[in-house]
Amino acid sequence: MTVITGAEVWNMIILLGILQGYILCALLYFSKKGNKTSNRLLATLILLMTLACTNLYMTEAWYAKSRVVRIIEQVFPFVMAMPMGPLIYFYIQSLITPDFTLTKEQKWHFSPVILDWVSTIAVWIFLAGLLMGFVQQEDGPRWGHFVDSYNTYSDIPRWLSITLYLVLAKRYLRQTITRNSDEAIQISAVQRKWIHLFLNSFLVFQGIWFIFLIPYIIPSTRGPLLDTMSYYPIYIPLAILIYGLGLKGYLYVHAIAVPSINKDSASPNGPHKLPVSTLSFSDAEVATYISMLKKSMEVDKLYLEPSLNVNAVSAHTGMAQKTVSFILNNHLNKSFNEFVNEYRVEEVKKRLLEKGNEHLTISGIALECGFNSQATFQRVFKNSTGITPKEYVSLQPQKLA
Repeated sequence: MTVITGAEVWNMIILLGILQGYILCALLYFSKKGNKTSNRLLATLILLMTLACTNLYMTEAWYAKSRVVRIIEQVFPFVMAMPMGPLIYFYIQSLITPDFTLTKEQKWHFSPVILDWVSTIAVWIFLAGLLMGFVQQEDGPRWGHFVDSYNTYSDIPRWLSITLYLVLAKRYLRQTITRNSDEAIQISAVQRKWIHLFLNSFLVFQGIWFIFLIPYIIPSTRGPLLDTMSYYPIYIPLAILIYGLGLKGYLYVHAIAVPSINKDSASPNGPHKLPVSTLSFSDAEVATYISMLKKSMEVDKLYLEPSLNVNAVSAHTGMAQKTVSFILNNHLNKSFNEFVNEYRVEEVKKRLLEKGNEHLTISGIALECGFNSQATFQRVFKNSTGITPKEYVSLQPQKLA
């Protein structure tokens, strides 16, 4: 009779998390639903977690049995935890701000990944030295000791980095919710619930990791800890995190792609009950609602208000908030931010070419047209036109009369 050991059970759980992780990475990365930036940030985060679990599975299940596995485990940087904090932070931003894109400055947040590569680079140098003859095989234990020590103590900056970015993400969410700006208007109850679940799950994991990390970094307790439990106290929760958050993240993308209809949606003449047996409006109702939304921008120029949000448009037009979002998402194929910012960009383009505005800066004009920050304006303008505001002005033959 075959006896299944505890280690084999743990390895099976980790293996299932690994397989699920790679599948969810592919589904999220190539998904055409939801925010592409959000999907790819989450896919990359899950990929890094999955690679780390792959490293442990290879070590525990195959390391002693296969020389090839031992070589692969040493020469490939499976554990890359330093980018995970920034990925979490920017993922939350991308959920809150639909037009979010990573800037060059933000990409520098990922540069500490070099700390994850140090031990692998040391292995590459040792192997190259063996081939070239300036390192002897007898030096292997000394190099191995360095790699082991580095891998142990590098967990400290890894833990600190992820914890710091989780705190920053929590603060960003809190500030966005309390700040009345167009970065906060898209936070629905579903979004808020998912974001809190996502962040709190990682905070729980950080707590588990911290409990493990204390005896792990103390030389006198590290050996007994690993002999008794190996790294399973960290990687079992990590595998569960991959499966739980990866699956929920994928389902979330599909959930927000089909908004529900508010039973108390309103007509142009006042509130009334709309049919709730279907998830659609009649063509006449859709045309009326689109006309009302366009009038609120083109005639009433609500977009000039920097703090404009769905609530304000709802109150101005008499339409229910969910109706506003539904019409924009399903019939104009735009988010609220995209809809409003299109009008702001057109207003900026018009004012940039008007005579009499020469004394105004581009930033000043952008703020007058409803943008609440220079960074948001620059990003939205370039996404809309393909060029920067300065390039746009330089390409115009002359100012309009």
